[in-house]
Amino acid sequence: MQRIVGSFVFAAALLIAQSASAGIYTGKIALIQTVSSGTIRFWIPGSSLSLLASGDARDIMLQAFYRKATVSANYTPTACAYTGTCGTVNLVTVDASTF
Repeated sequence: MQRIVGSFVFAAALLIAQSASAGIYTGKIALIQTVSSGTIRFWIPGSSLSLLASGDARDIMLQAFYRKATVSANYTPTACAYTGTCGTVNLVTVDASTF
């Protein structure tokens, strides 16, 4: 029982640490740019935010960009070669009412 409680406390602490360093963006995407094989940069001009996405997150964000849909993206801040803030997308959702 102690081991289970200890594991739960550790997992909760890890989750809190991750959420404290993560950022969230909700809105529309203004510009896309291929930056490397399989990765696309999604730029949000109002906040000078560049979100880097690959895999399923990239595909979902591309469809949202083409359809001018509102996205909500959870990202981890990363080092940036561009002006402003950069982040790697962990999770993305699309507002179906704007799709």
